[in-house]
Amino acid sequence: MVWEKGNRGTRGATRVEVLLEGYVREGDTAGMERACATVSLVRDRGLRVVCDPGTVSRPDILLQALEKRNLRPVDIQWVFLSHSHLDHCRYAGLFPEAYILDYWGAWEGDLCRSGVRRLSDRITAVETPGHSADSLTLMVASDTGVVAVCGDVFWDRRIDFSDPHAIDPVSLAQSRDLVLTAADFFVPGHGDIVKIDR
Repeated sequence: MVWEKGNRGTRGATRVEVLLEGYVREGDTAGMERACATVSLVRDRGLRVVCDPGTVSRPDILLQALEKRNLRPVDIQWVFLSHSHLDHCRYAGLFPEAYILDYWGAWEGDLCRSGVRRLSDRITAVETPGHSADSLTLMVASDTGVVAVCGDVFWDRRIDFSDPHAIDPVSLAQSRDLVLTAADFFVPGHGDIVKIDR
């Protein structure tokens, strides 16, 4: 099923841009860390998707990043959550008119349509477990190549990074192989977009 909520025609480019670059840092106290997910914007003709609106220090920072692109929360049709860890999903509620796409399906308020994975003919979510059981990657066939918005499949640009929080390292290795094989670029969970060097 292709679900094209808000996709008005075929004009315009398909592209992915990083709105806010995420990070992971040690916290002020031993054993603690500060984490903010990378927040991305996907545009496919008239469709606009915000990916992983997590724990930016203040929500107005995210709203300002959208405003710089002449967008308001009501202009966003979809919010994509790569997984349910709070650093990736905290501010999904900033977009009350958007559908939310997560592992379970497409949410509209309290109604979930299970099994939804395609937002358009150029945007598809695929399951990429390992970091968590509910991890998804948004595959975007952009005008410059396939971009994988992959959450914590990769924390940052390091493709060989050993994830200390992975619940299933074997599945994570398979998910990483999928991303590296299928995409030309990836947006990691906590860093800027990376070109895949083959």
